[in-house]
Amino acid sequence: MNKKIIHPVTVERLEKIQGDIIILNGGRNTGKSYSVKVLMLREAFKSINKNNICECKFIYLRRFHDDTKDIYSQTYFDDINISLITDGKYNSVIVYRHEIYLGNIDENGKQTRDVNIGRVCSMTKVITYKSQVFANYKYIVFEEFVSDQYTVDEPNKLLNFISTVFRDRKGVVYMIGNLVSRFNPYFREWELTGAMTQALDTIDSYRFEDVNIKVWRCPDGVNLNKMAFGHAKKAIDGVEYESTVQPHLDIDREQAQLIYTVVLQHNEIMYLMELLNVDNNIIWYVSPKTTPIRKNTRVVTNKFTPDAITTNSFIGLNENEARAFDLLRRNKVCFSDNLTGTEFKQIIKFY
Repeated sequence: MNKKIIHPVTVERLEKIQGDIIILNGGRNTGKSYSVKVLMLREAFKSINKNNICECKFIYLRRFHDDTKDIYSQTYFDDINISLITDGKYNSVIVYRHEIYLGNIDENGKQTRDVNIGRVCSMTKVITYKSQVFANYKYIVFEEFVSDQYTVDEPNKLLNFISTVFRDRKGVVYMIGNLVSRFNPYFREWELTGAMTQALDTIDSYRFEDVNIKVWRCPDGVNLNKMAFGHAKKAIDGVEYESTVQPHLDIDREQAQLIYTVVLQHNEIMYLMELLNVDNNIIWYVSPKTTPIRKNTRVVTNKFTPDAITTNSFIGLNENEARAFDLLRRNKVCFSDNLTGTEFKQIIKFY
């Protein structure tokens, strides 16, 4: 007999979090998506009035429009027991032309779309939604908001979309993210300064203008995934951020000749960049920087400073530095560890 898996994130725990935007950040297999889906579907079913109109609809939001195809969106609900939630009245969630319905599918595959309960939208189409009316919408769930690809000015686009949907009503936005990367524009734009170092199973509160944001660093789902191992398993279970294999030095760092140093500071994340001579080959070596930046250090950062040797891009201050920075564009870079390399490559795109 298989042992029942109890996920650490539950509907009951979600309902206790009071906020306008609730960010669920953690590893896979924690029950984040499942619990949000159950909550939204349960509220949608309970709100169906005598005219068969749902008064508590939700939006299933994805980043790219290609991810919103009906077949993809419908399978998103495959792990939910619809009959249990609806007291046997419906057995399926059906998505048709980006509209979400409660209905039934019989043994021959015949479908009935009985009650419209929501809609599937994408961040890349937010401008087209501005003139549309979203009556009776209470929830938005933005899946996989943490990524290695983002749209331009995405945090502000999301806030505009939220305003379009809710207008002068109050609603709740769930943003669900796995530990793909510590770096994402939402932490920066909304100044969620503690999100990157937040302890497991803690909820931090922030206020962005008049919006109340709650960030739940979800408890991990250790040992829930049986088909992953090594670093990938740790990322899936929620212990470490996800990274890919990166180039490493073939010799000890101390054996290489140091030529030049630069510090890259992106918000609260810092990297020490060392230009090294390794067997007569010139390369960059990047490692995390955990100590304060000393005076007269060459720095590249997104923060403003009047310091003459600090810039906001990798444009050389002289001809030699320009040649050194060109090595970055030619991927002549090694890293102290895979996570450092993964994050550095994501962040350097902005410089």
